[in-house]
Amino acid sequence: MARDEIKKELTAIIADLFLLKPKYVKEESDFRNDFELDSIDEVNLMMEIETTFGISISDEEWDSVHPRTVGDTINLIEQKLSKS
Repeated sequence: MARDEIKKELTAIIADLFLLKPKYVKEESDFRNDFELDSIDEVNLMMEIETTFGISISDEEWDSVHPRTVGDTINLIEQKLSKS
């Protein structure tokens, strides 16, 4: 899956979870500062990513990378998809 496709899908997930218009979701957007992500939101986000992209992200993987931005999350998804 191309990066643009991943970004489009991830943007839709984030916009839905945080009740945002997709145009406000940028690669440099910070989850905690821009979207006020809390631990419950983080779990929901990870579950939606796993379902949408058909990947599995362990807690250890998530914590080791701990995406702070949308771009970080796109990178993590790309890595997981390239291994499957």
